[in-house]
Amino acid sequence: MTHIDVNLIHLDIDRAMDARDYDAALERLYNLASGDPSFEAGYYAYLIGQCLEFQGNVSAALVWYNIAVAENPGITRYAEAQKRLWNVPVEYFVNYKRFDR
Repeated sequence: MTHIDVNLIHLDIDRAMDARDYDAALERLYNLASGDPSFEAGYYAYLIGQCLEFQGNVSAALVWYNIAVAENPGITRYAEAQKRLWNVPVEYFVNYKRFDR
């Protein structure tokens, strides 16, 4: 059985996000998050939300930020991301326009 070093995967995610390769980051995050109902206490959900937000997919990002807050309501940055998207006009949620932060 092959040992998978999760720390290396986290570094790979960081590199992908720094390079704005959100599809690559999302692929790794979805793999890490599968089978973990807490999404690593909301951390993976928050990162997934970030990637989706940076891609302009506000409605999906808000879903993942909601999961992050539900799993770990004490993390301020999770709640701030959720609150920031609550104030986005509705047309951005129906893909009428791309939301650029």
